[in-house]
Amino acid sequence: MPLPELTISEFKEKYPQYADQPSEELAKNLYDKFYSDVSYKDYIESVLPEEEEESFFQLEKGLDYTDAYGPQAQIFQGGASLVEGAADIAGFSPNLIEETREAAANIEAFNTYATTRLMQTLAGKENVQLQERLQKLTAKTGMSSPAKAKATVNSYLGFLDFSEKATKNLLDSGLLDKKDRLKGKQDLRAIENMKNEYNVLAKQFDRKYGEGEGEGGGGDLTRFFRD
Repeated sequence: MPLPELTISEFKEKYPQYADQPSEELAKNLYDKFYSDVSYKDYIESVLPEEEEESFFQLEKGLDYTDAYGPQAQIFQGGASLVEGAADIAGFSPNLIEETREAAANIEAFNTYATTRLMQTLAGKENVQLQERLQKLTAKTGMSSPAKAKATVNSYLGFLDFSEKATKNLLDSGLLDKKDRLKGKQDLRAIENMKNEYNVLAKQFDRKYGEGEGEGGGGDLTRFFRD
């Protein structure tokens, strides 16, 4: 008899009456009843695969990320002489300058992570057009208009929703093998993490500038969904 197509996790999803049974116990019961003619080692590797651990990116807590955008942020991220001159003239505190730079560095690192990780998903790795538009979408720090940055963050959240649906559609298609199904589920967890972190940015913008998309209304992403 061939090895089972489903992992124990997928079996529980399909047959929820077994959801509370310990996975190792369920695997052994199914083996004894249906698969005892195959190698137990191969069987266990098939139904209880070791899922790859992934460290998800988290923005540092306690920073106001809206400060990383706008003319003031552009000055603070400039050269030392420019920053010192602006601080002397306008009376900016060294703590504000440091926190702005720290917020900007966090966002740039997160944008890089999100873009790279989405390109590695099952839904994104083969889609060149999607990858090109994704690279243009991230809200780069120092934008002259915080409203533009806010609209870009909201657009990115829409893109993550799109990626989540595309990944779920692939998982529901029945066309993926076991390895790719596990990869797709890991992709969903990564997308959920990214949505949580971008929502941190979106909520900060809403508190500071009011709710709504702001200027720009979605731009490139909105056109992509219509194409």
